[in-house]
Amino acid sequence: MDERDDYSAIRDKDLKNKALSLGIRDDEVIATILLHDVCEDCGEKGGRRPGIS
Repeated sequence: MDERDDYSAIRDKDLKNKALSLGIRDDEVIATILLHDVCEDCGEKGGRRPGIS
């Protein structure tokens, strides 16, 4: 993990904690917050993935 990855992980946790503090408890919303840039971080080039709506 490089320095950017560490920052991204911290930022995602901060966003999750902010959502929880605002009363957001929907599992799909929290998962989206935590995983929103996984494809970008893994080098994927966008587009829809099978099974993901």
